[in-house]
Amino acid sequence: MEEFLEDINNILNSGEVPNLFEADEYERIIIGCRPGAKEAGIPEGNRDAIYEFCINRVRWVNYLNYFRLTTSAFTLITLDRNVGSQG
Repeated sequence: MEEFLEDINNILNSGEVPNLFEADEYERIIIGCRPGAKEAGIPEGNRDAIYEFCINRVRWVNYLNYFRLTTSAFTLITLDRNVGSQG
């Protein structure tokens, strides 16, 4: 139970879960993100910076998706109200 609470605390504080990935998964993430990180000016040998680059990119994509869904829902609600008031 204590470990679970610690994970929740880490999620709330940093947005990350420690030891979320196994070593082979972590390695695939680093390899997959290396070209984009290099393009962003991050040295290929700096694994921590590459991982941080990847996490930030995922956060940004999630934020954009949330924003799109929220905006779409707001638009649908507004349209529904407008169409409903005309009928």
